[in-house]
Amino acid sequence: MRDTWAEAEAVHSVLRDEVERIARTMRESGLDDRAAVATVRAHLRFVLYDGGLAEQDAEPVVARASLWVEQIYAAA
Repeated sequence: MRDTWAEAEAVHSVLRDEVERIARTMRESGLDDRAAVATVRAHLRFVLYDGGLAEQDAEPVVARASLWVEQIYAAA
């Protein structure tokens, strides 16, 4: 169980770092916050659903990533 939690934490950390990096790049390029959130949501949904996740598994990840994007824009 500890290994599973450690692996999940590592994946979560990598995902958050990537989403935040992309959000900063979009903000710096002039994209507004609503467009950035929509872009990230659409891309994550494509990747997760294409990867075989069901809605109940994918949507919490999409919601969390959307929050990270919103936080990056709010911090500016």
